[in-house]
Amino acid sequence: MSKHSDAMIVNINRVDVISAINNHSSFFSEPEKRCAAAILENPELVSRESITEFARRAQTSEATVVRFCKKVGFTGYPNLRLSLVATLGFRAGSGSTKGLLEFGIIQEDTTEELLEKIAFSSLEAIRLTSGSLDARLIDDVVKAIEAAPTVGAYGAGASGLIASDLQMKLNRVGKPCLEWTNSHMALNAVAALAKNDVLFIISHSGETADSIAVATEFKARGVKIALITNAASSTLAEIADYVLHTHAEKNLLRVGTTVSRLAQLYVVDCIALALVHNTWETSKEALSEAQEAVGRHITYRNWLYQESSGEKKQVQARKRSNRR
Repeated sequence: MSKHSDAMIVNINRVDVISAINNHSSFFSEPEKRCAAAILENPELVSRESITEFARRAQTSEATVVRFCKKVGFTGYPNLRLSLVATLGFRAGSGSTKGLLEFGIIQEDTTEELLEKIAFSSLEAIRLTSGSLDARLIDDVVKAIEAAPTVGAYGAGASGLIASDLQMKLNRVGKPCLEWTNSHMALNAVAALAKNDVLFIISHSGETADSIAVATEFKARGVKIALITNAASSTLAEIADYVLHTHAEKNLLRVGTTVSRLAQLYVVDCIALALVHNTWETSKEALSEAQEAVGRHITYRNWLYQESSGEKKQVQARKRSNRR
């Protein structure tokens, strides 16, 4: 199957067309930008227009409209228009203001308003990401993990936190996973992964230079690249074997860093739990061993503390005795 998910086509009621357009805006041609502008300026009108009417208003051809629709994740204009109706219905039903729906935080906001906007954008990012994920693609990724002797994880900057979370989850269920905190460490360990191993790259933009370098080098060794990204049309998406698409709407203030991280963690949780589901017996045993090891450590640490406390009390008692 294609490395790009078809979930946005299947689950049209769960995809926000306006967010999808904003997230792909940097990849549009000039005619496609006119299509995007026509929708963003008057989405209600577009939801009632035929493709001929829309193409005329966007000053482009019907063929360009179809290409535009496919670029933002739909099979064609009818599919996009139906999803737009669902988008408008959801946004109207939320009872939120336009600024909130765009996740816009302004200086005049109160702390209460700020908290509400962050909460809404976080929930919305997970909802939209859920609509963008294809269960078949998750199954393919999990099968690749099962077949891989070793898994790697890399993310630049804040994305490194997601790579660390993935490493912890996979190691805990008995799957060896390496994680690198910067591109130099990853490239120095290029021989650590071999053909049919899997390397996860986490990149919100899909255009981070360090991540592209890491993906290119490991790909050349036959390592399968699984990308978690907000940009399904990007340089890294072209390199990757599997593209797991998050959906966190862009905004001027970098709340998106927090929101995209939550969406990425949601994808990691889906992968980890799907892996456990497929390998229940071995995963259950590994999880039990991990819990027992942690339990022994806690017991030993408490014993050391008690021993230390006991010795300290004895020393204090001797000092009091000597003073008498």
